[in-house]
Amino acid sequence: MKPYRVVSIALLVIFAISALVPMIPVQAQSLFDGVVAYIGTDGNIYVLWENGSKQQVTFDAVVTDNHEYIPDKIWYDCLDLFTDKKHLFFTKRTNEFDTPATNVFYDLLTNTVIYSSPTEDGYCNFPGMDEKGLFYEINETEELSSGNTVERGYTQYISGARELNYEYTTKALYLPVVVYFYNMAIYQENPYEFVFYNFNTHEYLRISTPIEKFLDATRLSDNEIVFSSFNSDVIITVNLQSKQVEQWGFAVHNAIIIDTTKRGYYLVAGDHGEGTPKSLYKVDLNRQSSEVVYTPSVPVLIWAKTSPVTGAIYILEESPDYWAFYSLIMIPNQGSPIKITSSADSNYQWSNDSKKVYYIELTQLSPDDNMLNRELMVYDVATSSRTKIIDIIPSGGYGEEVQQPISWILNDSPIPDPESSVAPSDTAPDSTTQTNPQNQPSIFEPFINSNYTPILVIGGIGTIVLLGLGAGAVWWTTRPKNKPNAPVMQRGQVPPSPVSPQIQNAIRLAKEKRFKESFEILRELVKSEGNNPEIWYYLGYDLVNMGDFVNAERCFSRAKQYGHPKADNALNWIKNNRQP
Repeated sequence: MKPYRVVSIALLVIFAISALVPMIPVQAQSLFDGVVAYIGTDGNIYVLWENGSKQQVTFDAVVTDNHEYIPDKIWYDCLDLFTDKKHLFFTKRTNEFDTPATNVFYDLLTNTVIYSSPTEDGYCNFPGMDEKGLFYEINETEELSSGNTVERGYTQYISGARELNYEYTTKALYLPVVVYFYNMAIYQENPYEFVFYNFNTHEYLRISTPIEKFLDATRLSDNEIVFSSFNSDVIITVNLQSKQVEQWGFAVHNAIIIDTTKRGYYLVAGDHGEGTPKSLYKVDLNRQSSEVVYTPSVPVLIWAKTSPVTGAIYILEESPDYWAFYSLIMIPNQGSPIKITSSADSNYQWSNDSKKVYYIELTQLSPDDNMLNRELMVYDVATSSRTKIIDIIPSGGYGEEVQQPISWILNDSPIPDPESSVAPSDTAPDSTTQTNPQNQPSIFEPFINSNYTPILVIGGIGTIVLLGLGAGAVWWTTRPKNKPNAPVMQRGQVPPSPVSPQIQNAIRLAKEKRFKESFEILRELVKSEGNNPEIWYYLGYDLVNMGDFVNAERCFSRAKQYGHPKADNALNWIKNNRQP
């Protein structure tokens, strides 16, 4: 008898035995205190509920080797879980150049797509909800022949209605360094002058300032805004009602106001000039004196958040090496700093009682591999223990990148079991959704999600082994007979980018904080090496440190397009640190 027939008969026997084996109930458990939507290692979207059940949302994603190009490959990113825990937003993408990415709104209770439309651009447009329904924001920039720039913002509802939120014209000197606060845009049109544009009244307010180029802005109240300066130690507070400018007694270069008055102090990150470490300070409300909270051992970027419950400060410290790792450090109210991990990404949360910290652990597969494993971890503050919750789609490498692989909502109360949700609607399912029959539960994974689990685990393992043997036999008989030492470059494959001495010199200058010199070198190199991701990435790095966030985002997007392994983290950082 031929081998493939033996394998087929054996598989049928094992499947039949497994179907007849009695089932035993298993108590579902979950380490996650809330709801999390994430992209699994197979590229599809899942939702992990608090009762331990797992709901699969998409079924058609394709995950391939970094260098393998598949024209109709589908992948997902830009996840956003609504606070009502009933709706999910994501973006569906494909390798087809003439097929735009699609924004999708999904109903988790009925397992149906309630709306989908082509994206306005390739970026993540995260949605919201108001009394008029679901919507997302669209921003447009139009450069006029006069040299002026027109900025517009729209609210796009899924009903098709579109509302113009603002439209104004600027001659911003440092365009496009613009921050938005609710009904107001702020930028510099001339050195030492801030321009405030009110979306409601359509009025411009210009206020003189001792800051030549602002780096960051934080809103304290309706009328008070704090500004810090780029490459200077000036920090000021501007009162829009009185038009008064007050300079702080506390001074630090490149200050970022992280926390304001919620816990009785300002939390400020800054340095003391070029080449010095960026430290974290607690600044008193009189803005005169300060206390150093934390200083890294080398000059790297740091970010911090204060727990609203315990007051503990959680710090992200950038890795000084090539990989986009961060150290996650907790500064308790009493005692020494606690390093939770040295290989996290930039996305972390804590539970509402601050007893648990959730973060994503990154693991490099090998020294020569650009791919990074991602695992959602939970850290128990009381016991100092770490536990893995789920695996998430890997990050990095050359090829398509997932920009937003996870979205979570933490809570301290139980949520509805998705298995008890209402019956599916009459909407016909498409490739991104699969409705279940009236009497069938939502799609759960074995051992975790179902109330019943097969006893015959060995039979399942045997099935996997036989499938592997069968696949191996098929591959051996049908393998391509390529000549040795003659690998074929596949279509769409991006080879590793060379790092020339000029690029190395530009990177060195950037790390020495000589950003303008580095930028000028890279801007010339991009003319001859326009597809080199290393050049685009460090152009973005220089622009971020020069205060030009919008053009930096464009450079990081181009670096992502050409496969830079750190581009996703840079884009996420800009999204999280750009003022709304």
